[in-house]
Amino acid sequence: MRDGPISELDDASNGRVISIDPLADPRWDAFLAQHPEARLAHSSSWLEVVQRTYGYRPAHLAYESAESILGVLPLVSVRSPLTGSRLVSLPFSGPAGPIGRSPSVIDALVGAALKVTSQGRYSYLNIQSMAGQLTPDDGRLTRLNPFVCSLLPLSDDPVQVWNGIPFKALKQEIKQARTRGVTVSVSDDLADLRAFYELSVQTSRKHGLPPQPYALFESMWGILKPKQMLSLFVATLNDRVIGAQICFQFKDIFSAGYVGTDYRALKYYHPIKLLDWSAIEWACSNGFRHFDLLQSHVRNEGLRWYKRSFGAIEVPVTYYYFPKVGSTAVLRDVLVGRRWGVGKLVQPVLRRLPTTGLKMVGNSIFRHMG
Repeated sequence: MRDGPISELDDASNGRVISIDPLADPRWDAFLAQHPEARLAHSSSWLEVVQRTYGYRPAHLAYESAESILGVLPLVSVRSPLTGSRLVSLPFSGPAGPIGRSPSVIDALVGAALKVTSQGRYSYLNIQSMAGQLTPDDGRLTRLNPFVCSLLPLSDDPVQVWNGIPFKALKQEIKQARTRGVTVSVSDDLADLRAFYELSVQTSRKHGLPPQPYALFESMWGILKPKQMLSLFVATLNDRVIGAQICFQFKDIFSAGYVGTDYRALKYYHPIKLLDWSAIEWACSNGFRHFDLLQSHVRNEGLRWYKRSFGAIEVPVTYYYFPKVGSTAVLRDVLVGRRWGVGKLVQPVLRRLPTTGLKMVGNSIFRHMG
């Protein structure tokens, strides 16, 4: 089957699964506005960011009944000479699996995705979903649980959330950051986005990982920011940017996205901790009900502990595969999960690359990793 628009895929008792263009069909976002499990990654705006940045071809599905949308499954086609061909929901986005009005609608969407995978000469299908979104006993799918999401309930009063932070040391370090002269503001300046990117490259180097391409953040800035779906928090010390964080806004969820920091300032000035708290404080004051600290690999105990120190609750993220576990699962375990010791060989190489070379690696590799 060719990539791109396809005809009717599957019939169900009261409707059918169709291919759909969320950027052109307003029913997609209208459905998300009414569904409690819809997240930023489901939105047409985020799908446009992914498509524009990485060049993936859309293969999105919807369940239609009487011209109304009752369920959606965002999907993109990834075809790479390095990592093969696959359908993914959704690269570099966190959980974005199928959501629907009923389990039968979700089953129909998943069934159609399996059919497209088989007919389209894809080597596998990968659906990344929050626990409970797919039928747990579906024997067609292989399951892995490499990540957890960390969610913090919010209150209209940020003081109440502050008082609920279980670790006194974290609160003390946030206070120290402010006492030592660090300030955080929300910026609309494109120059601050560029400063954020340079810091994010430093952060990637510190962790021995390739940085995401600047094109990703440029797309976010151009697509999400005009719709008030993105905020850039900037931490400064004596007019010098020492940390910055991109956050996302969707419905009642405020999400901490990408962060970059000057590691020379990390231990004494605590910019990341102050950025996270400032974003939480801002989200409370602006009526958001949940703060999403996003995914952590299950083996990254340090990062998981840090998120729990704010009082966040972990929710499993399930990766579903059909008909087999795909090649990108190996890449994930090597680069993010630090498995098999291969990551210990890759990390020193990336850390020693000049900044220009590190950026070139990020610009070239991510479209193959989705």
